[in-house]
Amino acid sequence: MLTSLAILATGLILILLFFSISFSDKDTIHIALMGPMSGTDKISGEDGVKGILMCLDEINKEGGIRGRKIKLLTYDDKND
Repeated sequence: MLTSLAILATGLILILLFFSISFSDKDTIHIALMGPMSGTDKISGEDGVKGILMCLDEINKEGGIRGRKIKLLTYDDKND
């Protein structure tokens, strides 16, 4: 039962991602990161975001990917 719910939830998320990407800004590449932004592992999540943002800043300074800037979207999984 739990496996079926997980598969259904994953399918719904993929459908939503497809539609959000289809209608998103064509000049920006959005990359999502889901991790512990709060809770006991908050520090590792924040450090990971800082490292990724440093890399993305360098890539964007050099013109992005094929002229498209990259934007990081972060989501807190609350270490759950």
